[in-house]
Amino acid sequence: MEEKMIIDLRKKFMAVTMSLLLLVFSVFFIFTFLDNQYWYVLETAETLDWIAESGVFNSEGEVVNDDLINEIAESENSPVTGVITDMNGVIITQHSIGKGKNRNIDQDTVDCIISDKRSLYRYGSYVYSMKSLENSRLLIVIQDISQKTVKPLRLVSVCMMVLMVIVALALITYFLSGFITEPARKAVAREKQFVADASHELKTPVSAISINAQALGLEHSDVHVRNILSETERLTHLLERLLTLSRIDEIPLAGRKKCCLSDIVQETALTYESVAFEKNEEYSYETEDGIFILGDEDELKQLAAILIDNAIKNSESGGKVEILLKKDGRKAVLEVGNTGEGIAEEDIPHIFERFYTSRSSRSDSSYGLGLSIAKAITERHKGNITVKSTRNEKTVFTVVF
Repeated sequence: MEEKMIIDLRKKFMAVTMSLLLLVFSVFFIFTFLDNQYWYVLETAETLDWIAESGVFNSEGEVVNDDLINEIAESENSPVTGVITDMNGVIITQHSIGKGKNRNIDQDTVDCIISDKRSLYRYGSYVYSMKSLENSRLLIVIQDISQKTVKPLRLVSVCMMVLMVIVALALITYFLSGFITEPARKAVAREKQFVADASHELKTPVSAISINAQALGLEHSDVHVRNILSETERLTHLLERLLTLSRIDEIPLAGRKKCCLSDIVQETALTYESVAFEKNEEYSYETEDGIFILGDEDELKQLAAILIDNAIKNSESGGKVEILLKKDGRKAVLEVGNTGEGIAEEDIPHIFERFYTSRSSRSDSSYGLGLSIAKAITERHKGNITVKSTRNEKTVFTVVF
């Protein structure tokens, strides 16, 4: 669990860092693109204004001045079109110079350009410049800049380069996250080592106290001795839970074998039937036969016992406890539910944390370790455990293998 937690922390760090980097890169590229587009349109408009003033197109729309024509033809990758209109904006004639495929300018485009009443402007993919001529005619010099878009091959190359940079940054970020999460990893390791060492060290004196209290109880059976025995038993149970957590954390699940989950759940449910009967609870269990998984039989028994015991303890007298084991395709599903007060919504996100107890259970013998152990066992067997609770109605713990 420690290793999984650190890996999850590193992934979260990488996800946040990469998201910020992508955001910065995106803003930078968008700004760069818009800035380049602005200056490109401005430079094109200035060039068209120069062409309009140069006299390349005369009042009849004919192309003159061969030297300028050759210069423009060499410098422009898309044709420049000179459109001559009358005083009402009706097209009289149009001619094109430069490289690329010629494209006739329609009357609607000219009408929209004239209605803007600007000398330098952009309309759609067109950049244009206007100049008044003799005989109340108007010269509109137009260039279609859509033909100057980035070539597909170059676009693919840029995308591949950006993708390679992102992958490289992701790897570097994940590598650096190891150094950033190292203090957290050491802190968690120290905490778990302390719990394991303290549990082992306390086991012997607690056993000695229990033995002496039992001996004292044979001679003096009073309330103080009974309290010592009761609290010693609780402390022994707590140490057993802590040792179980330490073993699960330190020892990997090795030598998994085929276990009959159907038999495990049925036997465990049968064991707790008398406990539910003493609390006057309606107790039922249904297990589908022939459900097998790979794992440790003792740990799976402990998992089932924790969930069933938890359901019985948190169900009021006269309540209902239901246990169901079934197949769902290639998955095995164990559901343990009970009626009662339920779990508060604010407690659900923390219910599987170690030493966490809800407000309603802080006064009883709960240590906040049972469900933590259940979660650890489930994850060791590549499973998933969840809980759904409706206040004052029903709570269901679901384990899926």
